[in-house]
Amino acid sequence: MSTFTTKTGKPAACPTMRPGLTLLEVVIALAIFLMALVPVMRLVSMGSERALDVNHSAQASMLCQGKLDCVKAGAEPLNTSGTVDIGNFTWSYTIDSSQTEVQNLYLVKVTAKLDRADGKTISESLTQLVLDPSVRGSTIASTTTSSSSSSSSSSSSSTGGN
Repeated sequence: MSTFTTKTGKPAACPTMRPGLTLLEVVIALAIFLMALVPVMRLVSMGSERALDVNHSAQASMLCQGKLDCVKAGAEPLNTSGTVDIGNFTWSYTIDSSQTEVQNLYLVKVTAKLDRADGKTISESLTQLVLDPSVRGSTIASTTTSSSSSSSSSSSSSTGGN
């Protein structure tokens, strides 16, 4: 252990050295930490609830988009409702349409809804103008018609040129 000397060269009293924390300091620090832990845990819980809400909203949006695509393709009628199981949840959806001023053009609204066990309800809607698939033309029929007429016209032009 080192000795301390004064200006006169005589040994001085050793200053108080702290080798560690006292039990009281440890208890106070632990109490402060535990009091701060309660709001932090609540913030983590709120964050996970919001993440679940966002996940369900994204699923609802994708369900609405998928059902709207089915309506545009003619796989779903313009006015219907039903349920879909996604994971552990059963979503209900409705498809409502209304005629616009243009013939065979409908304003289609798809709504997806989930009633969760915790009492929250997630609901998303998507609205789009859709041409009635039953009156929409097919690109396959127009392609075969135009190719057969062009081949007949090219054969007649070849014949007429000789």
